[in-house]
Amino acid sequence: MNHLSTQPFLEVLRPAPGWRTDRAILSTYSAEPTVLVAVLLALAGRDDDAGGGSRVALARALTDLRGRVSFLLQRGRISTPHKAPGVLVLLDRFIREVPWDEGDTPGGPGRSWHAKLALIRFVAQDDADMPPQWRLWLGSRNFTRDTSWDIGLSLETVPPGTSNGQALPGIERVAGRLSEQAGETVAWQPLTSELTESQWDVPRGLMARRVALMLPDDPDRSLPEPPTDVSQLLAVAPFLDSGTVRQLGSWTDQSRTLLSTIPEMGRLIGQSTRPLDGFELLTLPGASEDGKAPPEEDAASLDASLDTRGLHAKFIWAEHAGGATLWLGSPNLTTRAWRRNAEAFVEVGVQLRGSAQAAKVLYEGIEAFRQIARLVRPEDLEHAASEDSDQEALEIARRQVAARLCGRQRRNEGGKTVIECDDRAPHPDDPAISLAIGRLGGALILWPKDTIGLSLPDADLGADTDLVSLRVSLKDEALSWTQLVPFDPPHPAGRDTSLLREYLGARGVLSWIRDVLEDTIETDGGGAWDAETESRDQVQAQRGLIDVDLPTIEQVLRAWVRDPRRLDSVDRILSAVATSPFKTEDDAKARTHLDAFSRSWKILCAGLIGGPIRVR
Repeated sequence: MNHLSTQPFLEVLRPAPGWRTDRAILSTYSAEPTVLVAVLLALAGRDDDAGGGSRVALARALTDLRGRVSFLLQRGRISTPHKAPGVLVLLDRFIREVPWDEGDTPGGPGRSWHAKLALIRFVAQDDADMPPQWRLWLGSRNFTRDTSWDIGLSLETVPPGTSNGQALPGIERVAGRLSEQAGETVAWQPLTSELTESQWDVPRGLMARRVALMLPDDPDRSLPEPPTDVSQLLAVAPFLDSGTVRQLGSWTDQSRTLLSTIPEMGRLIGQSTRPLDGFELLTLPGASEDGKAPPEEDAASLDASLDTRGLHAKFIWAEHAGGATLWLGSPNLTTRAWRRNAEAFVEVGVQLRGSAQAAKVLYEGIEAFRQIARLVRPEDLEHAASEDSDQEALEIARRQVAARLCGRQRRNEGGKTVIECDDRAPHPDDPAISLAIGRLGGALILWPKDTIGLSLPDADLGADTDLVSLRVSLKDEALSWTQLVPFDPPHPAGRDTSLLREYLGARGVLSWIRDVLEDTIETDGGGAWDAETESRDQVQAQRGLIDVDLPTIEQVLRAWVRDPRRLDSVDRILSAVATSPFKTEDDAKARTHLDAFSRSWKILCAGLIGGPIRVR
């Protein structure tokens, strides 16, 4: 299965029928918590057509994928949602931040974790002897709701011995680097060895020549070497610098096209080195034209409007004597991208001569993308490089705070949550900028300057999370984000199930148990995962259905025959429910049914099956 920017991102992540996600590392620069939820639902095969899902579906995804899926991203680049359902705090089990300092400092130039890819291992649900499948997605999009133009490639392995499979040079090195950065080398090492001999389904007429994950200390990393006799060049990126553009210009003295944003081309047009000379300049309708370009690594703004389509795609297309070559991935056309950041890209060879349908479709797609763009005239660039000084100051402050907030959370003797930094206060250098902090979804409080710790407002123990929200403010402007500050000691395993119990309520727990026993996909169990409250009609409807929707002894026995591990999952759910009563007001009838099922469960385990169920 393969896709070149033609299939929705979530569809690329979803396992095929009969398969389940066994392991996955997904890398991005920035992310929105709600999009991370959508990704988890897709990886679990439990999302709906709109990219959402029910509360029960999310509970299953969070429990089934915990310890198997990781999100790897740049510290300080998680957005703070406008509304934060309490279940979002459980994302701290999946997020792995790269703590790089993005700003230039006396110690050296800044760098960012900017790679955007997903590497997923699927296994057959009912056949342990079936060889696993691997899927790779690599592209330019962040895990946000931004609707800018992006490009991506997805490839999937084929069974051993398949005649049309291709090797994918570099894939095992990419897997090793991802797992090392995520702190999961031990778990991934035996899996990565499978990739050494893997064969990939690449359409006829295309050749995946290499895939690479560049890290800052790699020697000799640079912009790709040009092919021989380049006749046409199309370079696309939202961010540019003069050196990289001039280097691209040296590839050919024939047809050269640069597609970017008005602000970026405006910065370069007046430079003495004249980097834009010889290029046809294009931009996309809807790309930024107001002269307020965001910082280079934040092209997909965390607060981007969903009503516009800007430019976020990054690729180089070169036609030459041997056909064509496409480089696509995360690097912008800047020295920072090709020399310092963590970036991922794939190089694809294209046979332009012949009847290969995939090559034809790709060529026509590149040309169609070019035709969408409009020509940029010199007068369009005359006043394109202005900046918002306050917003720029807040962005610098964000980078400083994100890099400096290296500490921990703990419960003190009085039961309060305290945040402590390692060696210095995390405040930005600009004394006019204030800093506030709070739990994800909670109230933010001012962090007094020059202090290395403070106490957060009181909250239930169940609200403990490594995710904290921060805000920097200057005059009437503010910038908010979320990042990890881990608890010491770490959260106990029971925290997650306890939070899910309160999130679902008694009726939702019954649906959860039934879903586990039947291994079905609940499309409406507990309502939409992010719904704040259920309407009265929804409550009455579910109360009317509760008798027929109860988990039954017959379902338990069928599950025991098919897969005893499901009963172990039910046992853990019921054990967590029994630890304490529900804190929130819940449907009394559902609670009565849940208590009755719990008693039947104990009898069944003790009598029919021979004792407590523990299948590991």
